[in-house]
Amino acid sequence: MDSIELEASPRNILGKKVKTLRRAGLTPINVYGHGIASTALQVETRSLTRALAKAGKTTMLGLATPGQEPRSVLVRNIQLDPPSHSLLHVDFYQVKLTEKVKLEVPLHFVGQPATAVKSGVLIHLLTAIEVECLPQDMPHVVEVDLSKLEGFDKPIHVKDLTLPATVTVITNADEIVAKVAPPRVEEAIAEGAPAPTAASAPPPTEG
Repeated sequence: MDSIELEASPRNILGKKVKTLRRAGLTPINVYGHGIASTALQVETRSLTRALAKAGKTTMLGLATPGQEPRSVLVRNIQLDPPSHSLLHVDFYQVKLTEKVKLEVPLHFVGQPATAVKSGVLIHLLTAIEVECLPQDMPHVVEVDLSKLEGFDKPIHVKDLTLPATVTVITNADEIVAKVAPPRVEEAIAEGAPAPTAASAPPPTEG
């Protein structure tokens, strides 16, 4: 993925007055980090929306401010307006490129289960895994190849996922990521459940 750059400027408007910023097409943001004082900034909303769509919460952005070296930041919190889903506020965490960070990385499912189990029900038990690595090594997503699902008793575990050697997985290696369950009808027959029957007419009432 290409480097994602974002331009910000100092912000003097705080509290409830930030509504005036949003009306002007600007979104208030805060940048903080370990040993770094929290800084109030503002960003052009359209540029911020595009950057967030590309970066998510796992890809670093280069946050440029006048007169300063660009900061390497990760998205930590996005506040949206409930009715409109428009941006209200974003918090960024300024990282140190020499210090590892822990993040939840979303899983991206690709492929299809093997023909032998296509009659079953595909179940996703995890949608993300926690990993640790240097900020610049953080994967945007982790791919899960569903074609490896070749049997009802052969789920994909966390330990089966492929990640770079620079990334350490924190999530339990034995946790199941995805599996295919047998068809429900076959399960019912195997358990001896009675087959469904047509509803019978009610008995006649005595006059």
